[in-house]
Amino acid sequence: MVYRHDTKVLGKYGFEKDQARVSEEEVRAPRWSVNEELFRAVLDTVIAGVSYLLMLAVMTMNVGYFMSVLGGVFLGSFLLGRYTGAAAAH
Repeated sequence: MVYRHDTKVLGKYGFEKDQARVSEEEVRAPRWSVNEELFRAVLDTVIAGVSYLLMLAVMTMNVGYFMSVLGGVFLGSFLLGRYTGAAAAH
């Protein structure tokens, strides 16, 4: 059994940590899948490639390119930002 220490209970002397039991299945990482990892690797590569191309476009010192990149980032975040989750860290 594994114990999780993230819940708190109001006890006699204030808030005290409560040990909640967690099954071993909840703690384990999901199974490794070739299809999922291949998709994730291709997606990361595409994101990195597009990022480098956008960096090169901005480095041309053309204000129009720079504003287009900023507008695209804003519009993409505004419309699709809730679906990205951890991908936003890239």
